[in-house]
Amino acid sequence: MTDIEKIREALAVFALEQLPRRRFSDLPGLLKKRYHLLAKKVHPDHSGYQTELFIRLRSHFELLQQTLDTAPEQIKQLLGDDVFHGLPRDTSGKAFSEYKAIVFRMNRAINAYFAATEQVVVPEFRNKSYQLLAEELMAIRGELLLLAKKNPRAIWIDDAQRNLGKLDIWLRESQSSAS
Repeated sequence: MTDIEKIREALAVFALEQLPRRRFSDLPGLLKKRYHLLAKKVHPDHSGYQTELFIRLRSHFELLQQTLDTAPEQIKQLLGDDVFHGLPRDTSGKAFSEYKAIVFRMNRAINAYFAATEQVVVPEFRNKSYQLLAEELMAIRGELLLLAKKNPRAIWIDDAQRNLGKLDIWLRESQSSAS
């Protein structure tokens, strides 16, 4: 990935092109505000998300800060000198909200299963409660796959891949029993 591509990705993470048109000189303050807003949402101590997600956000922030200090012309090349424009519209804020809702539903379904059955291992498919859980998790997995496919460079994609792995473990028994 070239430096420009890395900068473009970092700018997209903070969705700076979605802000109202501003002077380029406003960018450092806006970047800092966006970083603090997103950091609160993904910090492992507050959100329950993986540490890697926060680390990735931090590295994007540091890249943009360093570029603003040492080579602002690279960012100007992407955004323009007087106004923010020039990047494809990013929907990462909406996609991240969708992602959080999917993960919440996944965790709620698994926790409800444990609360109802008092089992602490992945059960056999013959169990009716597990069959219902598996159906719900299959639907959630499909939604998560679709969202990940639409947002392959989202900052939360690694976390999504880990959650897909968890779903695959839960669904392994139902898939092997169904065949």
